[in-house]
Amino acid sequence: MKRLIRKAASRLCNKVYDYLKENYPEDTIQWVKQADWELKKISLMKINMSKRPGGRNMNKVRAIAAAIENGEKMDPIVLVEQSNDKYKIADGYHRTLAYKHAGKTYIYAYIASGVGNEGPWDIEMHERKLNKDEEEKK
Repeated sequence: MKRLIRKAASRLCNKVYDYLKENYPEDTIQWVKQADWELKKISLMKINMSKRPGGRNMNKVRAIAAAIENGEKMDPIVLVEQSNDKYKIADGYHRTLAYKHAGKTYIYAYIASGVGNEGPWDIEMHERKLNKDEEEKK
């Protein structure tokens, strides 16, 4: 039984890593491999909605909210569990805010635990995502 659980956890870790690799440089997402992962529905009230590095595009939020209201399926967001029983967003600021704008109270999320309260998900990932195209040209 433990072997099956470990295999499932490993598959989920790989899924999150591959998902993030589409938008982030690999050297900023290595922490994903050290985390314990689960996929679950979580209350928006438990998510720390601090400012997103690089700001928020409210036109994008409104468009996503409209899609949610029309029943379109969204990818889960990526959260990091914090010691204060809250979650920090590693990926999915616009989707999270859009769910709130659409009047939803829950969202599906990949949740990382066991990696501490601070890491590249704070600012570095987002800054690198914004500059990924420039970095790839070098």
